[in-house]
Amino acid sequence: MKDQRKAPRKRLAVLLDVCSRDNCKRLGKGFITNLSEGGMALETTERLREGEKFLLRFTLLNGWEFDLLGKIVYSKSSVFTRAYGVEFSKVNPEATAKIKNYIRARIEK
Repeated sequence: MKDQRKAPRKRLAVLLDVCSRDNCKRLGKGFITNLSEGGMALETTERLREGEKFLLRFTLLNGWEFDLLGKIVYSKSSVFTRAYGVEFSKVNPEATAKIKNYIRARIEK
C-alpha cells in the first residue's frame, strides 16, 4: 500500500484531551502516536466515529500548547485500544509552522 501522506510525520507519545468542538467539554483522553503538520495518529479507549470533528488539546514536549480542530478520517480497533487517523482543519499558519519546526527538529536529531 502506497503512503499517501503529504508531510513528514514524527513518532511520539504525547497525552491529549479530546473535547467537543462546541463547548470544549472533555470527552476523553488519548495519546498522539505520530504527528505531522496536517494531522496525527491518535490512540484512545474512546469510541469516535469517522467524519466526526473534535477539538484536540495537547502540549508538545517543548511546552508548545495547541487547541486544534481535527476530523477522524480512519479508525482501527484492537482488543485494548482504538487507533484513529486525524486530519487537522482550520489550522492557523502559526500553529502549522510550530508543528513543522517541531517535527523537523526531531527528524534531524
